[in-house]
Amino acid sequence: MFHGNCRSPVDFMSENLCTQHVLDPTRNNNVLDLYISNSEDLVSHVSTSDTHLSDHRRVEIYLSYNPCSMVAHDPPDFTMSSFRSLDFQKADFSKINSMISSTKWAELFDSCDQEDIPELFSETLLQLCEECCPRKKPPKNKARSSVRIPSRRKRQLQSQLKVAENNPHSPLTQIDSL
Repeated sequence: MFHGNCRSPVDFMSENLCTQHVLDPTRNNNVLDLYISNSEDLVSHVSTSDTHLSDHRRVEIYLSYNPCSMVAHDPPDFTMSSFRSLDFQKADFSKINSMISSTKWAELFDSCDQEDIPELFSETLLQLCEECCPRKKPPKNKARSSVRIPSRRKRQLQSQLKVAENNPHSPLTQIDSL
């Protein structure tokens, strides 16, 4: 039971469009290790395996990008039409709720094929939210990545990456076989 302002993790994840990536049991029949993100595309592969070091299973998570990369990535494009481009911190949720309640969903869904309903639902919901949420503002400094890694730590990560790339048992070299 949660008290006061505390909420259940499931409610939090649902409200913030988060995904739990570890789905296999990590101890007995329970999933105790959580890896939660707000991007389904962040993780390319998750696996669990037994280890003699613990009664918990080892969890390996492969990211779909290299966090040690020295290449600066472009900041997100908040001009495109997506939920991610909306600033839900400043949203008018009572208006969103009212608009969702007044939408004639049955008529809307009857107007399309069954396999098109999820896309129609998402697009309709996005249009409603765009009316009640301001757009996020892009970062002021577009030239730099939003994450700053100190140069000493950066050199350490680069050397660890080189060692891992030369190790045939490293997850980095094994990822190509997936």
